[in-house]
Amino acid sequence: IMGCVACVLIGLSAKKDALQYMSAVYPRREQNFALWGLTQAVWLGQSVFLSGMFCVQATALIATSVDTMEILLNTLAVTFLLELDDVFYDGFLTPAQRDQYQALTRSAVVLSSGGKGVDKLTFSVGKNRLAGECIASSHVQAAANRIYLLLSAVMCSMFIGLRWR
Repeated sequence: IMGCVACVLIGLSAKKDALQYMSAVYPRREQNFALWGLTQAVWLGQSVFLSGMFCVQATALIATSVDTMEILLNTLAVTFLLELDDVFYDGFLTPAQRDQYQALTRSAVVLSSGGKGVDKLTFSVGKNRLAGECIASSHVQAAANRIYLLLSAVMCSMFIGLRWR
C-alpha cells in the first residue's frame, strides 16, 4: 500500500510541474516555423519524455525498496528532485527579477482565445512587441489532470508488477 501511495505522491508532484510546462508561452507558428518547431520539440522532450522516464525510474527505485522506511525515504528523495527546479528558480533570481519575468505573461494581450485549444498572445518587452502562443488556459488543468491520472495508474501498476514478480 505504501508503494502505491508513494506513486500517487510522485504523480501529484509531476502534475504540478506539468501545469507549469503547459502554461509556458512559445513563439507563434506563423512568425517563425523553425523556431516554433524547435520549441515544440524541446517542450515535448521536457514535459512528456523526461517526466515519463523520471517517473518510471522512480517507480523502479521504490519497487526495489526493502522496507517501508526505505520506500518513505526514496519517495522523499524523488519529490525533492522534482522540486529542485523551483528551488533554483527561487534561490537564484531576486524577487525583483522574478516579478519582472512573471510580468511578461501578465502584460500579454490575448488576441484570440482557445479556438483550437491555443491562445494567441502579444506582449511588449521594452520597445519590442513579441507574438506567442500557449495552450488555452481552459485546457491546461484538464490536460494536467489526465497526465496525473495516467502517470499514477502506470506507476502503481508498474510498482505492483515489479514488487510481486
